[in-house]
Amino acid sequence: MQRTPALVIAPVRWLLLALVLLFAATAAQARVDQRRLQVTLYDYAGAMRWGDVSQILSFFDKSEKAAPAPTPFELERWKQWKVVGYRAQPYTVFEDGHVEQRVEIELSNINTLATRTVIDRQRWRYEKKRKAWLLVSGLPNLSQ
Repeated sequence: MQRTPALVIAPVRWLLLALVLLFAATAAQARVDQRRLQVTLYDYAGAMRWGDVSQILSFFDKSEKAAPAPTPFELERWKQWKVVGYRAQPYTVFEDGHVEQRVEIELSNINTLATRTVIDRQRWRYEKKRKAWLLVSGLPNLSQ
């Protein structure tokens, strides 16, 4: 019976150990990113409910990949509405890493008390440099 030299087995063991550690680190990072997403979605929902436009804008992605920033007219229009309901559906994670969530937002006009419901299809992307989820889709369309 021929024995396998110890010099051949040792590198294989180190390679397997390195692969296991890499897999564990990747899985741990995915859990951290998912937790950041959940916190971001919760904080964004709170900002929407309170109607704090400046805080809402802090979640926006300002890159060229994102929807254009809202105009001053659009921001003033948003200030005329109060969020009275915010019902978020479970989010979906896509292969390219972005996340989409459908949210039903019930609004009441602060001047006329008229109500309306808009559907917001939020699209989020993770920016590794900032370690933050950013809203790519912009403000919901009030004209729905």
